[in-house]
Amino acid sequence: MKKSLFLFLVGSILPAMAQENIFPNPEPIKTISAEHYRSLPGTDKTGETTPFIPAHFGVYLEKGTKAKWGFTKDEKYGGGGSCFFRYLPDDPGDGKKWRYNMLILGNDNRFRGSNAFRIKPNTDYVYSYYIKGNLDMIDPLLIFWPEEKADDSRARIDTRKGLNRRIPLSETWRRHSGYFRTPDNAGYMALALSPSLGKPRDAFWIAQIKVAEIPAVIKRETASRKFSVGVYNVKGKENIQHWLKQKKIPYELVNTLKNESINKYNILFLPDLKKLNPADAGNLDMGIPPMDFASALLNFVDGGGTLIMDRGVLGFHSVFETSMLTSDDSGLMSGRLSRGKLAAYDFSGTEPKTLEQFVRLAEKTTMYVVPPELTDATLGDQYLRRSIGISSQEKARRKKELIDAARLPAPHFDEKIIWCDSTYLKNDAQVATLMENCRKLGFTKVLFQANQGYFLFYKSRHFPDSEMIWRKRYNFDVLKSAAEHAEKNGLKFSVYIAGFKQFFPAPGIDPEITAADRVLLDSGAVTMKHFTDRTEKELYGVRWMCPGSPSNQQRLRMVCKEIIEQFKPDEIVFDFVRYSLGYEVPCVCDRCLKAKAAFAAAHLKIAPAELDREFARSEITALYSNLIAECKKLSPKVLTGCYTMSSTETPWVLALPFDRHYKYVSTRLSPETPMSDVRDLTIKFQKLFREHAPKVQFIPMLSSYDFKSGERLYAECAHLSSVLNELKMPKVMLYYTYATLCSDRVVQEKVNPEIAPGLSRALGGAWK
Repeated sequence: MKKSLFLFLVGSILPAMAQENIFPNPEPIKTISAEHYRSLPGTDKTGETTPFIPAHFGVYLEKGTKAKWGFTKDEKYGGGGSCFFRYLPDDPGDGKKWRYNMLILGNDNRFRGSNAFRIKPNTDYVYSYYIKGNLDMIDPLLIFWPEEKADDSRARIDTRKGLNRRIPLSETWRRHSGYFRTPDNAGYMALALSPSLGKPRDAFWIAQIKVAEIPAVIKRETASRKFSVGVYNVKGKENIQHWLKQKKIPYELVNTLKNESINKYNILFLPDLKKLNPADAGNLDMGIPPMDFASALLNFVDGGGTLIMDRGVLGFHSVFETSMLTSDDSGLMSGRLSRGKLAAYDFSGTEPKTLEQFVRLAEKTTMYVVPPELTDATLGDQYLRRSIGISSQEKARRKKELIDAARLPAPHFDEKIIWCDSTYLKNDAQVATLMENCRKLGFTKVLFQANQGYFLFYKSRHFPDSEMIWRKRYNFDVLKSAAEHAEKNGLKFSVYIAGFKQFFPAPGIDPEITAADRVLLDSGAVTMKHFTDRTEKELYGVRWMCPGSPSNQQRLRMVCKEIIEQFKPDEIVFDFVRYSLGYEVPCVCDRCLKAKAAFAAAHLKIAPAELDREFARSEITALYSNLIAECKKLSPKVLTGCYTMSSTETPWVLALPFDRHYKYVSTRLSPETPMSDVRDLTIKFQKLFREHAPKVQFIPMLSSYDFKSGERLYAECAHLSSVLNELKMPKVMLYYTYATLCSDRVVQEKVNPEIAPGLSRALGGAWK
């Protein structure tokens, strides 16, 4: 269910790139006259400009837009000035209509690319820029032109694919960064920023733009260092020092959280964050705000480091909240983020019995030099949003949304499903509490996690060694308990299956191989054991099983058969019905390459550029068509469903032959996700399914990736119920996930009192 296939590093303030900056006017400092700009072919001549404008910049303005842009010395970041874009006081925009105005970086004649800057095809790049403004958001877009058709605007390739879109701005300078891979035929490119929800007088400024080839991730040399353990030198360190001396573990104190200071260790103890000072930013000489110690810590963990925090530091959990820190019986909490690990315990209390083993293993971990540009800082994006806060306009909009929703009829649903995570449920009592809470809230059906790729959450007869390793100490069958307690509470029981995505590499399976993996294999840099041996997981992180492998498919069929026979679920929902890189980017293992060659020979009319897409379509469609048929044969009444997150799947994905297809119509609380999305997205998706898959039942999903009050959830349910009535759709909804309703999102024992009453009222529950 995780987002972020393409990791757009919002708010992550990074050191200067080692590679050459190929952006032609980065500060910007070079200017041309406005008169000369307007004489160029293809330029936008409707907006107002300053007398001189930055060279290699341009705009695209919708008809009727009143805006001014150009060069200014009044706002700058480390240079002589900046490029600005401002909506004029008489601009007709009211902040509600989504608009497609754009400031184009790197090309002055809009959608013709001969003046854009040169790039290599099929190459990985990173980009960044400093930006400030009072707009609700900026929407990024990459534009590419083929080498041989640079002046043909119709040949350009516009893409937001994988971008973390709709970036919130701050009135202080912040750096935004991201990375991308150029198309096979690309020769020129530009980066466009759209002030999508701008209102009259809203503006933004941009400076210090960089585009460079991505540097490689390499192993860190650690032989010459004196210590593998660092302790942040603030109050609270004393107990840690005493414990380390007692265990004869060498360490040294660390006075700053700069990248260059902490990345030489394997382990960093973090007693407190309250004493942070500007030196902790990571690159003070670049003027980076103090909040960006978050970037340094994320990069440390991304390189394989182990960050051990005091429980009191978990106020910092807004950065790490999706790392899913879990608590075991000894009091140590640990979770994984990319290559490294996170842990926490009460530094003022007794050390957990598992701490020494945890540290000893972390001391031996292979460390990597990860360019900060590559760090997964999507979690930093959450920190950025919180640090910016909510604007007065946004607060007013949210208040009005609640008032408007109160005028709607009371919501009513015939089936109310809730998605439940099995990962951290340790005993029967926790499951019993969960089921009782779901019933009281008004849900009628639970959707329980059955597996994560290779790893299972039930006692399997066929695969007894596939239980999560760290769960074996519980000796507890989550699915068996869930099925029993669902029945006791009068709830329908269903399961979801993540067929091929897994937490770690796993033995005895055929791993998926990406194009990047293939390069390493063919060069001899790695062997296949790197993709299956758990001792090598530090380099590769989460791994996928190959969806095309006959043995992997047979394993999935056996898992489905076991689940149907043992638990008799009302429904089976499949998650991650794709390859790791998407629906149309197939695996390139030896088996898949041979299968693709045979597919190409049998379909000679398919153009080479379309071959991957059509082969992936054939493989995924055949796999799930056969799997659905087998499930129906075992249990004719069982429903089958799938979940897909993207709103832009091709029609064949929508038409996969499941009974149901689940999609989000509400996720976060932010300016770019107004409550009207519940209605608008429901209408949009229902139209798509009627057009491309009329036999598939579309089920809308609500969620709380950000905290949503009970009042907010009631309002979203009212909107959803209303539009389902209007469209004459079945009155069915799904909420993701039970954990987000709980005060403790991991242990999941207590439903948040700020949520429960409002949600229960929306679902017709009996919560008191």
